[in-house]
Amino acid sequence: IYITAGNHDVYFNQWHEWQEQWGSSTYSFTVTTPLHKDLYICLETANGTLGKKQLQWLEKLLDKSAAENYRHKIIFTHTHLFKKDASQGHTSNYALEDTYYLTNLFAKYGIDWYLCGHDHSREITPLNGVTYITVDALEEHYPNAYYMIATIGDQLSYEFVPVGKHNDN
Repeated sequence: IYITAGNHDVYFNQWHEWQEQWGSSTYSFTVTTPLHKDLYICLETANGTLGKKQLQWLEKLLDKSAAENYRHKIIFTHTHLFKKDASQGHTSNYALEDTYYLTNLFAKYGIDWYLCGHDHSREITPLNGVTYITVDALEEHYPNAYYMIATIGDQLSYEFVPVGKHNDN
């Protein structure tokens, strides 16, 4: 399990505790098998933006990744790039310019998935070869509470399982 910071970790006087418990909120790692290697990137978007320093880090990392032979590249974070309303307040949406820039950057560098959760309702948006997935709330009291099981193999696949139900696979 890898963790990403959310708006409740940044606001409500929780950031200090986050740093004590988890350390950096932006990181990357490679999973290597005898036949393949996959790149995972965690972005800190809890306040609804990347910021200049993190964006420079991401651009450098993606530029370097172009020379590697990654089978898959997956970004996971808190805030989604596409939202139809502002129900989550000021951390609900990236600025339109940021969304435009990032979606083009992700397409350019062959990102497969952008995974996030902030909005608590599932949304799957394919755009320019990238699949943007916003997962559901992971709380039983939500009427449509599901968790996502991702299968990373030669092909990427996912399924959503209702909270409280067990997958027999």
